[in-house]
Amino acid sequence: MARILACFVAAVVAVSAPLTAPLSAHHWFNADYDASHTFTMTGVVTRFEWKNPHALFYMGVADGRGGTTTWLMEMGSPNSLTRAGWSRSALRVGETVTVEGLASRGGEPMGYPLAVVTEAGRRLVAAPRPQ
Repeated sequence: MARILACFVAAVVAVSAPLTAPLSAHHWFNADYDASHTFTMTGVVTRFEWKNPHALFYMGVADGRGGTTTWLMEMGSPNSLTRAGWSRSALRVGETVTVEGLASRGGEPMGYPLAVVTEAGRRLVAAPRPQ
């Protein structure tokens, strides 16, 4: 019986080990964001998605040429954000917010917010600063 159990455990490990590599690669922070390049920007929230695996919000930011660039802000899970004081109603579409965050490595208009200051002046911490 012990031998059958040992074979079963070995088979489960052999099958599941390769499946974990893509999951950890997907969430590797340094692949997408540059922890040495911080930004602070102000814009208007155009969409807020309270969903797994990452809550997202989009904001329109003046581009300095009379236009607006839409920025994607990728945050942690709703569970982790809830523990930090966030809720699904923390941001409102049309609200002006200021984001302190980390820029994408590829130069795309996307970021990883460390904190968001709402129009009412409430400071919401979105993530600890990566080391």
